[in-house]
Amino acid sequence: MADKYFFKSGLTKTQVYNMASTFNPFGFQLPSIRKCIFKHYRNAYWLNFQYDDYDWRVYVSSCAGGCFIKFQKYLYDWDSGASVRCKRETVFIPFQYLVDNDFLRKAV
Repeated sequence: MADKYFFKSGLTKTQVYNMASTFNPFGFQLPSIRKCIFKHYRNAYWLNFQYDDYDWRVYVSSCAGGCFIKFQKYLYDWDSGASVRCKRETVFIPFQYLVDNDFLRKAV
């Protein structure tokens, strides 16, 4: 029987930031960790920042036995007062990366 793993609770800001930097599908350098806003709820983590006149939202979560990271690019529309999503990319994180970087814990 295969071993079961769970996403660790309480990932640090540094771990989430490093994962976002490593798997950024747009290829730009993320702003420093101090210029990012971090939030989390259970096994979901958000990282918000501004880059190149756009608001970026990065979402990290586990679902159905896998882990993914989603980058969303928003532009604030001053006329309507709303954020308009311009682009979105989702990247699935390899299992071995999660194990090697201590994101998972083994089920007992």
